[in-house]
Amino acid sequence: MKKKILTNIPALLIAATISLPAIAAPAEKMPQQEALKHILTFNPTLRTLGMSAAAEDIAARGAAQLGGAEIEGEYMFGNNGADNKWSAGISQSFDWPGAYSARKRAAEARSLVAWMEIEKMRRQTALDARLLMVDGVYNTRRLSVLNLIRDNLDSVARSIDYGYKHGELTILDQKKIRLELFKIDDEINSCHQALTDVNARLRLLAGDSTLNVDLSNYDILPLHAIDVYYNNADKLPEVISATANAEAEFTYPIDANYGWTHTNYGPITIPKKGMTVRLTTDERKYTVHR
Repeated sequence: MKKKILTNIPALLIAATISLPAIAAPAEKMPQQEALKHILTFNPTLRTLGMSAAAEDIAARGAAQLGGAEIEGEYMFGNNGADNKWSAGISQSFDWPGAYSARKRAAEARSLVAWMEIEKMRRQTALDARLLMVDGVYNTRRLSVLNLIRDNLDSVARSIDYGYKHGELTILDQKKIRLELFKIDDEINSCHQALTDVNARLRLLAGDSTLNVDLSNYDILPLHAIDVYYNNADKLPEVISATANAEAEFTYPIDANYGWTHTNYGPITIPKKGMTVRLTTDERKYTVHR
C-alpha cells in the first residue's frame, strides 16, 4: 500500500505566505522625508537654476539705476608753457521719462518667472523622487514575498525528491518543481535589478553617490479635500510664472528702453514744418518722420 506524501502544493504555498514578517527599517538608512529634503537641497539642476535666478535678481535691482557717468579730461597748454592746466567734464545720459520704472517692472517680472521655474522644477523633482521611492518600496516588499515563496518551494522540492526516491512521485513532478524554482529565481533577480536602478536614480537626483534611502515602508502624505487644492490654484508656480511672463511681454518694446507700456505709448516726437530731425541708429530714440 502506497503512502501519500504530498497533498495540495498550491494550498501549502498560499498558507505559507499568509503571515508575512514585519519589515524593519535599517537604522543606517535615511528616512524618505529626510532623503527628499536632501535631494531638493543638493540636486545639481536646481542649484544651477538658483544661481541663474540670483543673477536675474541682480539685474532687476540695477534696472532702475542710471547708467554710469562719463568723465572727459583735457590738458590745455598756455603760451610759452605758462598757464598750463587741466580741464575736466562729467556727462550723464538720461532715457525717456518712465523708462527706468518700466525696465524695473519688466526685470522683476523676469526674475519672478525664473524663481517660479525653479519651484516648478522642485515640484517635478520631488514627484520623480517620490515615484522612485514608491517603486523601491514595492520591489522591496515583493522581494520579501518572493524570498519567502522560494524558501517554501525549496521545502516542497525536497519532499518531491523524497517521494521520487520512494517511488511515490515521478520525474515529471521533479521537473515541474525545478521549473517553478527557476521562475521564482528569475523574478527575484528582476527585483534586485529594479532596486539597484531605483537607488542609482535617487543618488543621481541628489548628486550624492552615498545616498541610501529607507525603502522598507511607504511614507505617504495625507491628502486634503479637493476644495483646498482648488482654492490654492492661483499659488501654483505655473500660474504665477505665466502671469509674470505675460506682464513682462506686455511691456512695449520688450526691452523697455522707451518706458512705454501697453497703456502708455509716449512721449514721442512728431516733427513739424521747418523742424530739423536728426536721424540716428540709437534704438532708444524714436521719432515719427516722413
